[in-house]
Amino acid sequence: MYFCIIMRKSFRLHLLSALCCAVLMLGATSCTRHKCDISDINTPIDSLMASVFADDEPGGIVIVSHNDSVIYEYANGIARFDTGKEICRNTVFNLGPATKLFTAVAILKLVEEDKLSLSDPLSKFFPNLPEKIFSKITLRHVLQATTGLPDGRPLNDSVWQNYLTKHPSIFAHDRDYSLYGQEDEFTEFYTTLDSTTAIPGTHVETASQNPPYLLLSKVIEQVSNEDFEHWMKRNIFDPSGMKNVFYVRRDWSDPTLAHAYRPAAESDVPKASLSPNGLWAEYDYGEMPFFLTKADNGLFADAESYLAFRKSLLKGELLSPAYVDTLYNADIVEKGSPIRYALAVARDNTPGQTPKFFSRGTNGGFVAIYAYFPDKKINYIIFANRSNWDYDKVAEKLEAILRAKNLI
Repeated sequence: MYFCIIMRKSFRLHLLSALCCAVLMLGATSCTRHKCDISDINTPIDSLMASVFADDEPGGIVIVSHNDSVIYEYANGIARFDTGKEICRNTVFNLGPATKLFTAVAILKLVEEDKLSLSDPLSKFFPNLPEKIFSKITLRHVLQATTGLPDGRPLNDSVWQNYLTKHPSIFAHDRDYSLYGQEDEFTEFYTTLDSTTAIPGTHVETASQNPPYLLLSKVIEQVSNEDFEHWMKRNIFDPSGMKNVFYVRRDWSDPTLAHAYRPAAESDVPKASLSPNGLWAEYDYGEMPFFLTKADNGLFADAESYLAFRKSLLKGELLSPAYVDTLYNADIVEKGSPIRYALAVARDNTPGQTPKFFSRGTNGGFVAIYAYFPDKKINYIIFANRSNWDYDKVAEKLEAILRAKNLI
């Protein structure tokens, strides 16, 4: 059981001198060689995050770790207005696109167990889908976002009416479909697909690659003969020590679960969904599309659990080192960009900077950012329950602080 011990505004590591020694001992060679300085990152990062997250608004949590030790931690803001809970280390956030990393690890685990191959075509598992298309798309293509598949989910009423001429639906309106539909609904359009937008394996397109991930949960169920959520709990979550983690659910009564918000001026939700001061409106289940699918955006976890997963993964406890290397082998190049794509993660190879693997994304009002600098053994995460802030710029400023201290 975890307790909210993060104080209002900031929980910082005030025993930093002792912790610095522990960290330096854990990674003495790399820290000595690079002359890393972790003695004064509190003040600049505190200042940065205080400019983003206020006491009386939805907020977020930031954690920076080196090897297995947390070297900085900050949490501020309201987790949910209906209970007045404040954000802390055991506040549960939706991980949005970061969910895909867990799905990728699951597929690789089954590959390592000789139950799957990354070269397996999707047609092997879905004979109902057009063979001429899905026989050319492999599991690797899905994990690398290079399937070439279009996103055929109907996003407005006019497209919805055309969709219904080809695909029977239990939903009468496109809004109900987008709010409450699940995996089967959001991949049904594949059954009548007649072409791809690119040759599989040749072009990265992250924006349209949520539906292919939904197929992966079905693949896992087929080869394991087990419910997707149960398999993930037994093989990924429990072994890595994740205590507060689950897939999207309709019940929001869990006291550790944050609601996501957006400014009320941008919303037309009922007054019951507004904060007491009327400035913030809920923006999660029931207020946004594509929220009830699991393998692409549907995982929820607290910072403690996410850190446990990262630690277990990088120590080779979930996958052997060879398959961890496979996960991070970034061999797909985005033309004209320093970004390369591995399996469910991107790699930034900007000249003159330490290479990093990263993911940034939103789902409704939730934001989830993580970055891993393998050469320096530095990780950081930012989880937030509102998205009306420039999270790309904030992440860049955070990295600039770490870079100034030779941490990355």
